[in-house]
Amino acid sequence: MLKLFSFDRLLEQATRRFQSLPESIQRELKESLENGKGILRQRDQMDAYLHFYGEIHRQKLLRAFKHLPESLHNRNISVIDWGCGQGLASMIFSDYMEKEQLSLNTITDLSLIDPSKICLNRAIGFLEWIIPKTWISTIVAQEQAIHPDDLCIQEDYVIHLLSNVVDMP
Repeated sequence: MLKLFSFDRLLEQATRRFQSLPESIQRELKESLENGKGILRQRDQMDAYLHFYGEIHRQKLLRAFKHLPESLHNRNISVIDWGCGQGLASMIFSDYMEKEQLSLNTITDLSLIDPSKICLNRAIGFLEWIIPKTWISTIVAQEQAIHPDDLCIQEDYVIHLLSNVVDMP
């Protein structure tokens, strides 16, 4: 199947846009990321985040995904992406599933949680393209504000993606 969108392409485009900015703006954007812990509020920040942290997140997640139990293969699953930002962990997870020849149709629902509405909008746009048969819900909030009733989990098997949240105090 021809894949028109990929994490590699996203990373490449964001880096190109970021590097086309004047150096003074690049420095300001890097500082505004607060070492990857800041809440992103504009597209240039999202591109800077991808430029500086995208590959780091990919490598960290791929190491973790190698330890998923085989019992999850070919089962319907719900995915919760805590502190999802632009949906990077969910994108990398979908890439991993394709590489391992696991059907993306087994992801029945995806909950995206992040305090940045602009990041959530970007994540939805990407993920609706990548996994179109998955029901995607969003919650604009920080993780500690989430109550279990806020989550709409459809399956007995749930994968929690905590890529960015683990790095937070």
